[in-house]
Amino acid sequence: MSFRLISSGGSNVDPTVVNMPCSGTIRPGEVVDLLRTGGQGVSISSGASTSTMVFGVSLDYKEGKSDAEAKVIPFTKSQLWAADCYNTPLTSHIGIRHIIRTTLGRGAYIENTATDAANVSFGVFLALGMDTTKGTGVLVGRFIQNDNTEAYPDGNVL
Repeated sequence: MSFRLISSGGSNVDPTVVNMPCSGTIRPGEVVDLLRTGGQGVSISSGASTSTMVFGVSLDYKEGKSDAEAKVIPFTKSQLWAADCYNTPLTSHIGIRHIIRTTLGRGAYIENTATDAANVSFGVFLALGMDTTKGTGVLVGRFIQNDNTEAYPDGNVL
């Protein structure tokens, strides 16, 4: 899986899972966007996904048809996620907001660099640490969702 929930804020209960109608092909472990038009449900996230779009991580493989529903863990502020990376994780990637990439055949991952996302609304994953015990390593962090409750007065998003 590309993204794995590693903590729900110290809670030992299972995370909330919702069944969402889906558009397009969705795979397990991929971040999905909430489509806010016409009850379409969710679709796979991409480099164009912003903090107002990202919704959660899919647990299912589904090909979006009018009746297809995927189980999704919605993001909360208290969750920590392990994220597969495009580049080998470095300490210079910690504290940086990264964008999501999805490549056919490779799945979803974080486009990790030592530079904060140029447009902060596209920086949807805040790296807080890394785990180098998993092959080439993964970044550990949280997803940033801006539903206008996390914005600072200057418009920047945490």
